[in-house]
Amino acid sequence: MAHIITGLNVGGAENALCKLVENIDREKFECSVLSLLPDGALAGRIKNAGADVFTLNMKRGQPRLSSFIRMVSRLRKIRPDIVQTWMYHADLMGGIAGRILGVPVVWNIRHSNIDPMVNKLSTRLIVKLCAKMSGFIPARIAGCAVSGLDAHTALGYAAEEMVQIPNGFDTGVFRPDEAARFSFRAELGILPEARLVGVIARFDPQKDHGNFFKAAACLSEKHCDVRFVLCGDRITPDNPILAGMIDAALEGKVFLLGRRMDVPRILAALDVSVLPSMSGEAFPNVVGESMSCGAPCVVTDVGDSARIVGDTGIVVPPRDPAALASGICSLLEMPRRERENLGARARQRIIDEYEIGAVTKMYENLYNSILFTFNL
Repeated sequence: MAHIITGLNVGGAENALCKLVENIDREKFECSVLSLLPDGALAGRIKNAGADVFTLNMKRGQPRLSSFIRMVSRLRKIRPDIVQTWMYHADLMGGIAGRILGVPVVWNIRHSNIDPMVNKLSTRLIVKLCAKMSGFIPARIAGCAVSGLDAHTALGYAAEEMVQIPNGFDTGVFRPDEAARFSFRAELGILPEARLVGVIARFDPQKDHGNFFKAAACLSEKHCDVRFVLCGDRITPDNPILAGMIDAALEGKVFLLGRRMDVPRILAALDVSVLPSMSGEAFPNVVGESMSCGAPCVVTDVGDSARIVGDTGIVVPPRDPAALASGICSLLEMPRRERENLGARARQRIIDEYEIGAVTKMYENLYNSILFTFNL
């Protein structure tokens, strides 16, 4: 089968594709991956999983007919039984290509809304076009989040083609690790017993880091020993916009680490993991990863965050720093053993509901059902 994705830099859809390629039954589903944009950070990981990677080397905002023709040509060489597309641009181009070649197509929805404040006009136009084509291009539309499927149904997507398949998590990689707790604190130069709150998210308006820093400043007034660690793309001290969000009261208490390759280690070291997003989330990976590491979460009520957390964390309204601070505070003020028990329940919820093997099986079952129907 062929997977077509907009790009292979670090992101939710890209990680989901990687995990699927790594865990799918390769005797039944041989995978090739086509990226519209040049190779990204995750291309090597996909190749290591045994999949071919081909890039169209398109430039953002510069669609070319020649790139589409190269895609169709590549698909003819691969001769896939199914084309799975990831994200809107790939849905559009890959969907049309699959239709031309007579190959069943599965679209994948990764967003819960298309906020005009944070989404380009070109993206919104593609979404509208995909909505009109959704009744006859894809055989199925797989969405990681219930909220995302509902939002796209409201936009005109064909509801009868939709199926929810959540993100899956490798609970062997993302797991509690007491050694990580001590070593990471030593790396930061803080005491082992210090209470550590973290945000793992790229710098993006939708992630609303400003909301978090307002909450952190409020929280720091009450709990002067709490420390805050953030990592992700552009989460660095030399980001002037980010630096301008940090209150003077937080000086010496905030660690901006940029992109990290040891995210499981960092999550296992946290007392509380926070997702402060204002919009755009569907099924945020970092929430499931945090829970799998035993870190209880405080999340804003966007996308499926509340559904993922269940009764193992705290859900607050978006854009409400006082509520966010209160939620974090309530977890930090728990006795450590009680907080650890909550984290253990969070991990068990991921094992029961979102383990990567079970989620991969959902994709395999979807593909098999499409092939059965297509070959009748």
